[in-house]
Amino acid sequence: MPGHEGVGYIHALGSSIRNKFLRIGVPVLLPFATCGTCTPCKTSHPA
Repeated sequence: MPGHEGVGYIHALGSSIRNKFLRIGVPVLLPFATCGTCTPCKTSHPA
């Protein structure tokens, strides 16, 4: 379902990734979070 947060599965990793929780096939979520301090955030236009 499309929305403001990205979701998916890891399908490739760079050779410098050394995190045991990041593996091919693992589901991931990219939450939408803003800083709340920059001009766009303060004027209700977060990037």
